[in-house]
Amino acid sequence: MKEAMQHGLAFLIIVPYVLSAILFAGSRLAGRSQVKSIRMAADWTVPLLVMATAFVLDRMAAHAWLIVASGILIAGIGYAVAERVKSKEFSMLRMLRNYWRMLFIVFSLLYLVLLVIGAATESVGFLVQ
Repeated sequence: MKEAMQHGLAFLIIVPYVLSAILFAGSRLAGRSQVKSIRMAADWTVPLLVMATAFVLDRMAAHAWLIVASGILIAGIGYAVAERVKSKEFSMLRMLRNYWRMLFIVFSLLYLVLLVIGAATESVGFLVQ
């Protein structure tokens, strides 16, 4: 049972990047440009990155999904206000698209940092025992 849970966890950790690679490759094979393929892969990977990051954070601290949800909400409101102040013509669709792509970058980096921290703490824990 423990082994099945470990395999499931490993699968959840790798899924966002595998999905991103599959979507990118499929888009490139369909004849889209590299930039459009990257954008499309990033757009579809964000929900999985958010869920995976919340899962990894939840393993480290209880109720971490509240931190993730409130962080997304606060960052979104801040980004919308900054976009409104910066531009005279406020386009909600453009703002949401840019925010969604910003979330991809933020959660990719956060996810990688959390995986490195988790691997380091597991390695140290293994060495101490």
